[in-house]
Amino acid sequence: MIKLPDIQEPRRVFFGDEEQDFINNCIQELKIGQLNDIQLVSDFESQFAEFIKVKHVVATNSATSGLQIALQASGLKRGQEVIVTPYTFSATAHAIINAGGVPVFADIREDSLCLDFDDVESKITDKTFAIMAVHIGGKSENIYDLCVLAKQKNVLVFEDAAQAHGSTYRNQYVGTFGQAGVFSFGTKLMTSFKGGAIVTNNDEIAKICRSYIYHGISSNGQSPYTHEYPGYNFQMTGLQAALLIPQIKKLPERFEKRYQNGMYLKDKIEQILGLKVAMPTNGGTSNFYMFEMLYDKLYFSGKSRENLIKLLQKEGLPVLQANIIDRPIYENHSLRSYITKPCFVAESVYNRLIILGHYMHSTLMDADQETLDLTAKKLKRAQDLIKTA
Repeated sequence: MIKLPDIQEPRRVFFGDEEQDFINNCIQELKIGQLNDIQLVSDFESQFAEFIKVKHVVATNSATSGLQIALQASGLKRGQEVIVTPYTFSATAHAIINAGGVPVFADIREDSLCLDFDDVESKITDKTFAIMAVHIGGKSENIYDLCVLAKQKNVLVFEDAAQAHGSTYRNQYVGTFGQAGVFSFGTKLMTSFKGGAIVTNNDEIAKICRSYIYHGISSNGQSPYTHEYPGYNFQMTGLQAALLIPQIKKLPERFEKRYQNGMYLKDKIEQILGLKVAMPTNGGTSNFYMFEMLYDKLYFSGKSRENLIKLLQKEGLPVLQANIIDRPIYENHSLRSYITKPCFVAESVYNRLIILGHYMHSTLMDADQETLDLTAKKLKRAQDLIKTA
């Protein structure tokens, strides 16, 4: 019998024997006082850098802290502006604020739910320091055009690739286009439960970031405790690194399985009039970390999105109207003072969004076509039930 994941079930983490062996070895080394925490983190950084094809990886305790110090290390001054999408987790904008910057919200495209190029361009002023491109839901942004625009306007590009492990744009891994990119290792395609990484090809930025994550200690000081910056304790632990190392070589296979399953499910769902799956722009790929659909009630007898969601949940399909992003982030109390003009497309999208998101995480990773067909059939059955209700 085919079983879809229950909406209350925890997300599966895909650990195998190699991850277990790494952790067991770490525990044994801890017992005898020989665990080399620094070496494990260094090994992860060098292997991930080689995989993603960048010069430097700086491992951190989270993607949020990684975004903050990447901005600080690049010279963001208090009051300078960073253009960002309202369709992201609030941590993206909070990192800008905590680094001393001001988030400026640009609208999104309805087809990809990524930044609208024209609106980004219209928001650039003499106060703009950077554009923050967010590869939301694992979908690659139109990052090449944003980088060209940034160069023309003499501003920087940073990439929030927290959810986009393995995703590419024009055959290049996202996170590697701008001044720096940041990945998360929470409940993602690679996971150490918590953790993050800054990736960059800039030698100076990497050096400053390394200082910031370890209390601002400088590698150039005469003493091992020469503090050059008012830094933080943002380091990744050796145990986290030990979990991540064996997952690096597994990422291509994981991505490919998710991509193929995601594309198959997309094609099935889009045979249902009134449902459109958000996809990256031409040249981009998605790891389908979130499976986002836009709902058009005209094809559902004018019934609200909430009616469809209730029916789908009764059918055993784990859907939500949103997950951690249930409104444009500028509607949160912490960010209301930063919005000067509404982002109308983003606001419209939130009212029509249905997400198979995190609760399809394991299904997309290991499902067969029969399970994916069942998902599409349940969506079609719900549409038929609404029309006859």
